[in-house]
Amino acid sequence: MKKLYKSVLASLFAAVITVSTIAVHIPMPGVGYINPGDAFGLSAGILLGPVYGAVAAGIGGALSDLILGYTIYIPATAIIKSACAVIAYFVYKALRRNKTAAGIAACVGSEAVMIAGYFIYEFLVLGYREAAVPNIAFNAIQGIFSTVVAVIIIITADKLKFSERIK
Repeated sequence: MKKLYKSVLASLFAAVITVSTIAVHIPMPGVGYINPGDAFGLSAGILLGPVYGAVAAGIGGALSDLILGYTIYIPATAIIKSACAVIAYFVYKALRRNKTAAGIAACVGSEAVMIAGYFIYEFLVLGYREAAVPNIAFNAIQGIFSTVVAVIIIITADKLKFSERIK
């Protein structure tokens, strides 16, 4: 029953990630956009654990790229967003005594991986070379926005005893 419950929650998180990204995406110069989807992906990792959180974040992010027409980014997004959810979980778990600080550290660490992941993908795979460099700043803006929103979600979920309800 627990696996079914977590699967349903992961599906819901994937849907929220997709819908929130599509509904609120602010295009940036270059090829990216600011959106709240990453915040829900990070929250999924922390609240659902590394496996279910990674599935939710990867699928939700990839579906967003598909629907918004960023198809060239689908493979990178699926991998990067999944990795971010896993990292967020383990950093948060390691530092969870101070939940706010743990949330900030988990999100900042994960978003650093997001920034590096997209830079590597754009530089090496897509061959953007010099054009990939300015996207570091735009992805950093996305990372800061996502960190703020995710920490609010995590603190709220903690106050609502979300993690205890899953167990």
